[in-house]
Amino acid sequence: MENTKNDNMEKLRDSLSGLLSDELTESSAYIMDVFEEILAENNIYIPNEDRTGAEEEACVYGETYYEMESKVEDELMDFLMKLVEKYNPQAIE
Repeated sequence: MENTKNDNMEKLRDSLSGLLSDELTESSAYIMDVFEEILAENNIYIPNEDRTGAEEEACVYGETYYEMESKVEDELMDFLMKLVEKYNPQAIE
């Protein structure tokens, strides 16, 4: 039974990820913007080997930005799955 539940959760996660791809990307980008603003206000720049020292470089830059954004998106999906499991458990049975 647990295997079936895990399989169903994985299928639902894949389905939701596809359906909500744009929303997840927009939400994670918004969260990254919030981080960027706070870092900029405090003159904090995350080191990255892609930096050239240009004044217009963002506080989170290059591959580091995309890695963080991807992790934020994963966390948003995990949160969504927890909500489904808590408030609509029959969706994964």
